[in-house]
Amino acid sequence: MPVELSVHDVREALRRQAGRSWEAARPSNLILGRMFHQVLADLIGPGPNRNGFTVLEATDEDRKTWGEALRRHAYLRLIGPRLVSEQSRLHDAAGQVLDFWQAAVNLVEWLADLAWTCRHPTPGRRPLDWPALRALIRPEVPAAAELHLPGWTDSVRMAGVADSLLVSPNNGAWCVIELKLGRTSPEADLAQACLYRLLLTKIEEGNRDGPSAEDIRKRDLALVSFKPDKEEILLNSAQATQADDRLIDLIGSLAGVWPKETKPPARPASRYLDLGQKIIEVFEEYGRSVGLVEEPVVGPAFLRYRLTLGAGVRLKHIQDLDKEIQIRLALPEAPLIGLVEGRVCLDLGRPDRQVVYFDAVKERLPEIEPLAGSALVIVGLDLDGNLKTADLSDPLQAHIMVAGSPGSGKSEWLRAAIAGLIMCNTPETLRLVLIDPKRTAFNDLADSPYFFSPSSLIFPDEQLASVVLAELASEMDNRYRLLQENGVDDQAALVKKTGRPCPRVVCLCDEYASLVTGDRGERQAVESLIRLIGNKARAAGIHLILATQQPSRQVISGAVQASIPCRVGLKMNDSRESYMLLQQTGAEKLLGHGDLLFKDLGDPVRLQAPFLPEEQRKALFTSKAGAVHGGRRAKRKSK
Repeated sequence: MPVELSVHDVREALRRQAGRSWEAARPSNLILGRMFHQVLADLIGPGPNRNGFTVLEATDEDRKTWGEALRRHAYLRLIGPRLVSEQSRLHDAAGQVLDFWQAAVNLVEWLADLAWTCRHPTPGRRPLDWPALRALIRPEVPAAAELHLPGWTDSVRMAGVADSLLVSPNNGAWCVIELKLGRTSPEADLAQACLYRLLLTKIEEGNRDGPSAEDIRKRDLALVSFKPDKEEILLNSAQATQADDRLIDLIGSLAGVWPKETKPPARPASRYLDLGQKIIEVFEEYGRSVGLVEEPVVGPAFLRYRLTLGAGVRLKHIQDLDKEIQIRLALPEAPLIGLVEGRVCLDLGRPDRQVVYFDAVKERLPEIEPLAGSALVIVGLDLDGNLKTADLSDPLQAHIMVAGSPGSGKSEWLRAAIAGLIMCNTPETLRLVLIDPKRTAFNDLADSPYFFSPSSLIFPDEQLASVVLAELASEMDNRYRLLQENGVDDQAALVKKTGRPCPRVVCLCDEYASLVTGDRGERQAVESLIRLIGNKARAAGIHLILATQQPSRQVISGAVQASIPCRVGLKMNDSRESYMLLQQTGAEKLLGHGDLLFKDLGDPVRLQAPFLPEEQRKALFTSKAGAVHGGRRAKRKSK
């Protein structure tokens, strides 16, 4: 059976190989990046009411007029309505929206230039008519192919969607075009374009209606970036073919299909395979035709079985049997059954569960940047052992709501999050405000040099939380005035312009429910300030991480729902709590002790949070150790 590998997997491996140079660029906002590609697809797609070439056909033959007409069409029909529909999620991303608009203008000019060149070619070349021009460029071309090279132990199936294919008006050659709103990693972006060219070569083999594989191998490719300025990188066929060889080596390595002289990795234990067969037998008892796709994926906390459904079997039919599987297999928890990346998966608690220690992830954190610091919060490890972080500088992850019942690992998750922030920052780039209603969560940080103020360890029975939040709101307003004075959009831009650190402020609360279930006046004040900070504070570098044992409607009110879209759901008491936090059930079936579902945009991802042992926590959180740790990291980086 072919090994499944996505274009995204290869691109991420290339990005990691490229090192830290990509961080100097400004990657696009996730919402705006998706919107940019939707606008592109509309401009060159088949819809006559949106297609840009149709607009140009009805416009006077004048290059300047073409650009103006296409800009007007793009704004009124394609961009404006989308910005209005996403207004609530882009209200604090004004700078990024302006960048997006400039990139869209560059895209429009690029298309207008392309059309003008095709309609008014150089002497000796035939101009294209409008039907041919509309067929010149194809948007969002699916590319899926199976690769198998001599020496590989198995074939590799890869899939993705190329931004566009273009027939060059100069020589009639096919050209793969990858279009980028932002440049996160030029090397990875260019390699991604080469990869799509390679896949499309395989697709065209045997396709009599299209160019031959040999023809495509002779074709060029282009990478066009539109932010901050339009840039084009072109590779001729010889350069692209050289890139193919390196890509194939990387694909074989990532998929694990190169023969190894060393001992091959161990197969999943036979008891895991037996569990899979028993699961299938339970489904068969109830008349559900289900098959196992492959061997289980073994994570530290659970096993994942990928399933295929027989004819007439719906996903709900097997989800309804989770309790029967628990009873038949004598499991402590019912399995979690659902879709993961479009495939039916059954997650089962591992009988020999392993602990993921903080030491296993700390070396993957970035080095300290003495001015900018780091906005990354450790969330957990996925099944492949990859570290997932939340980026507080991202509008979708600027504030985090955490929920979990007692024993779920909620307080441990908060401590690991703080530890990760401290390891990547100095007191000049990070300040903490800690609200501890239980008086037990953050005692090791009592004398931390990372505090926002000397009294930043807050016990609400001594000091009202609303007073602390009001101080943060006041700091936010002060920073916005500072941003205005310096003519910049956010805290990162301020640091870059002034050359001085402006510390990111992170406020963590271990039991948010206790702040909003007591005095009515205090509740109203707290919720009002949470709404204000949640809506406005990201650009000022101020962030909230709120945790609760009770994700009820009373606790996660409308103010929190709208202001804090990023969620970490640990094990919960019932499906209602899971739905309240994640807008879907499933967290009630988690295994506890750091097993979690992480959600920002799209479906939740299951992760395992790392565990920070008490002795390591005390060593890191004490003032002297924390200051020395940060200083050493920064000093090592500066050499």
